[in-house]
Amino acid sequence: MNIELTRQIDATPERVFQALTEAGELVRWFPSSAESDPRTGGDYVLRFEFEDASRNHTYSGQYENVTPNEHVRYPWNGRFGDTMVEFVLNPGDGGTELVLVHSGW
Repeated sequence: MNIELTRQIDATPERVFQALTEAGELVRWFPSSAESDPRTGGDYVLRFEFEDASRNHTYSGQYENVTPNEHVRYPWNGRFGDTMVEFVLNPGDGGTELVLVHSGW
């Protein structure tokens, strides 16, 4: 089973790519802290920290496919098993169409 979402974002593909891959940008909207080497084969670490420490968790792995400003794909090894996260960025309508596919459920 796949989860697929498509959204139009009022930002350039370059800006959206930065938000999805740069550690300093990721922490603005997703994890509590991050490390990211956004290239095919590069490592990432996403840490989620809460007041209730029993909820803390970390996801890490290697980017499987990165095409700057166009595509990002990486494994997501969560409590429900190993899945895959993929973002496709398409320029259009003065911004970026962002397609997220989370597969392997």
